[in-house]
Amino acid sequence: MTTTAEVQAAPPGSSGTQRAKSRNQMVDMVKGIAIILVVLGHVGQGMNHRHLLDSAGYYLTENFIYAFHMPAFFFVAGLFLDRSLARRGPRGFAAEKLRTILYPYLLWPLLTLPLLPWISRYQASPPPPILTYFKYLLLGQIGWFLYTLFFILMLAILTRRLPIWLRLLIAVPLSFFWPNTGHHGIDGIFWEYIFVVIGQLVGSRISKLEGVNKWAAGLACIALFAAIAGATIHYGSLGLPKFLFIPLGLAGTAGLFLFAAANPVPFIARTLAWFGEASIGIYLLAAYFQGTARQILFQAFNTTAIPPHIILQTLAATIFPALLYHNRKRLHVEWFFKMPIPKIRRQGS
Repeated sequence: MTTTAEVQAAPPGSSGTQRAKSRNQMVDMVKGIAIILVVLGHVGQGMNHRHLLDSAGYYLTENFIYAFHMPAFFFVAGLFLDRSLARRGPRGFAAEKLRTILYPYLLWPLLTLPLLPWISRYQASPPPPILTYFKYLLLGQIGWFLYTLFFILMLAILTRRLPIWLRLLIAVPLSFFWPNTGHHGIDGIFWEYIFVVIGQLVGSRISKLEGVNKWAAGLACIALFAAIAGATIHYGSLGLPKFLFIPLGLAGTAGLFLFAAANPVPFIARTLAWFGEASIGIYLLAAYFQGTARQILFQAFNTTAIPPHIILQTLAATIFPALLYHNRKRLHVEWFFKMPIPKIRRQGS
């Protein structure tokens, strides 16, 4: 997804190789794993809504994934936030996030609106009335992550002059005590802000992980995810308690970075980074490809078997959106993901 994951901005007109070098592969790997988990979670939820997947193992897996995959994205958003603010200035930073975060958040529900009568035939629940749909859009109920991220980044602009310890002092109680109002996009601003602040605290020092011992990183990664799994199993059907939200979110995020630092097979590292760079495209388009794959399995192959649905829906909802995103310039669909700004021709040119 769109975050400040670049180590530095690539210069205008730079080649693809130069742009690739401007990115932090470890950060993109973390985003790649996290977005695959997002898709996997949505695939599981879709099957659960259709009563195809309703076992204790499903709920444990869902609780495990949701303990850390979204906190990881907010943490990544904070890593290079201060550098981006310093480079662009508050106004430029806000304008850029309006173009790359708020714009696609508003665009895709509007593009989907005319298709709702047709799409609803393949959904587990009917679409809301039009006025309710727009209400959900304004309250961050549709694609809540981008809505939440945008307003957290605006909050970061407002609090940029506060010392980091004071931002932490504000963010921790907000995360623990902000109630569940039922408006996930708004609630998420206060629940997830802590991870952006901690990302700001870590900043570019995250790159030091690239120099750690690979075996030590791998063992620490296993230990952290074992702890999350242990907590998930311990609380079982009760779900993870609120007081573990920050510790488990940070543990899982650290585990993802340690996995990336352990530097698995180069092909795997490059593939995960490729998905990570396209994470916003996957986030925006996954549901369309996921639904298409599901209907193909239902209607063409007449199967409700769990493995093909999980595997093929997840592959379709990650690979095809990523291909579209990486080829957006060639296909002239950049406007799907970023607000176009028309070039103004100078007089006499």
